Amino acid sequence: MHFDIYLSSKIKDDLKEVVDIANRQNLNIELKGFVKNRDLDNLDNLLPLYKAALKDFTGKLALHGAYQKVNPVAKNPEKREFTLYRYSQSVEVAKALNVKTIVFHTGYDAFKRWPETGWFIDEQVEFWKNFVKKLEGTDIVIALENTDERKPEILIKIVDRVKSDKLKLCIDTGHVNHKTNMTVREWIEQEGSRLYHMHLHNNYKVMDDHNSLLKGTIDFEEVFTTLKEHNLTPGLSLEINDYGSTMESLEFMKRYI
Repeated sequence: MHFDIYLSSKIKDDLKEVVDIANRQNLNIELKGFVKNRDLDNLDNLLPLYKAALKDFTGKLALHGAYQKVNPVAKNPEKREFTLYRYSQSVEVAKALNVKTIVFHTGYDAFKRWPETGWFIDEQVEFWKNFVKKLEGTDIVIALENTDERKPEILIKIVDRVKSDKLKLCIDTGHVNHKTNMTVREWIEQEGSRLYHMHLHNNYKVMDDHNSLLKGTIDFEEVFTTLKEHNLTPGLSLEINDYGSTMESLEFMKRYI
């Protein structure tokens, strides 16, 4: 089985250094530099810099889409329009940089007691059915990431009702561990073939620390075993805060995949 492994573009301040590391090790990169409003307001300056830094990159690119002050099913119409604008900018960035995977959030907030069926899912389905049309004629796939969702059924229902090859799922292992009472194994088994991408990092369930895979309560040997047992090969993106912890995690991964 082959897994595409992604480094975070943030492990070094200079993206060219990340490109060199990825090229040497036949790895891929997930771009994290277009998530905040200040970045998306500065695309005219940022995109040429990114294109130059990525000029000699030989791997695949993923992109974390906009996530600051956005919610595709917000009650406020102006916020919905703002979200559509920011998410559309993420798609334009992806097209400009030849990105193949975009990770987006649903905006789910457990503290608002949104139901797991009903209006939240209905509104999500309507939004994404329309939004994936922006990907027609491209090979870009959107992966919806769990953030505050307590169980995978919420995301599964959205994807199953949209029924598009352009909309899949992303499991964030740290969010599963910190926010839910389920194991990553259980999430993988429930999402099954809908699982397209994963954000890998560890924590001790207290905070969303983005630690090395070796520092926390998630059993990553079990995670990788589960993927192989079910013949699943999602993109594996190390969403870890620093270079040293990323390299440590890569060495650990080599034992199991």
